[in-house]
Amino acid sequence: MFVHTGNECDLTVTDFLEYFGQDPEVRSIIMYIEAIRDGRRFTEIARAVTKMKPVVIYKAGKTSGSARAAQSHTGALSGKKEIYQGLFRQAGIIGSPTMELLLPVAHALVERPAMRGPRVAIITVGGSWGVALTDALEEAGLTVPELSPNLQERLRSAGMPTRASTRNPVDFGASGLFLSLDTPLALGSEILSFGEVDALVVHGIGRPGMHTAGTPDEWKIFLDIEKRQIKGLNDLEKKMGIPVLIGSHYSQSNGKARRFATSINREYASTIICMRSRNYSL
Repeated sequence: MFVHTGNECDLTVTDFLEYFGQDPEVRSIIMYIEAIRDGRRFTEIARAVTKMKPVVIYKAGKTSGSARAAQSHTGALSGKKEIYQGLFRQAGIIGSPTMELLLPVAHALVERPAMRGPRVAIITVGGSWGVALTDALEEAGLTVPELSPNLQERLRSAGMPTRASTRNPVDFGASGLFLSLDTPLALGSEILSFGEVDALVVHGIGRPGMHTAGTPDEWKIFLDIEKRQIKGLNDLEKKMGIPVLIGSHYSQSNGKARRFATSINREYASTIICMRSRNYSL
């Protein structure tokens, strides 16, 4: 459901937050706001709502120029960024750094299991993606720990090439293992079952979304393999109770798995952070 509050001459974002907070069919709430007109009432209602369901907000008007634009746009006085960050923390609201992340973060919070700690494992088909994603995660306060020698040995036994890194990120590079149905699932199963991480990101699996009507038939055969890989990873998540985020061009959700259709590392990092703590304002 989508609601546009306009210039809020009568009903405000606080009224709608209260209404949807009480609606049992609404599992999460995302909001774009430029200003809050009654801070005390908003905080009281937000505290009550966030105990029942996640609330994710993108606060616009954080700079002097955008605040001026907001005032001319809706007559809103946007207020200082630090004040809103403090309000969000007190009320249990998740602050989103961009509008684009509102939907992915909200979906992750209602669809993925909760993280039990800050440790993240990465499986990637490219070393540069693993490095960039590790930077994004650790700069945000999470950890990408080196996997134990025992677990690394298990990954080798599961089919990792000798030249490939098993330390974390687990990078099988150009080995062609992404064309195997069993190997990526075996790697994911070993990592999740060893108890050394609290979330798994599998980056680079899934090119079906790149296929078109003109794609040669010999390439379309990979479509079924990659769909089955995605389903298998989702089944592992349910079995282990540990969140698995899949980076894929195949972005359509079938009601069973959600894929993040982008290689932008901040999306993974921000989503995992929000899953780690509902009181973390980015």
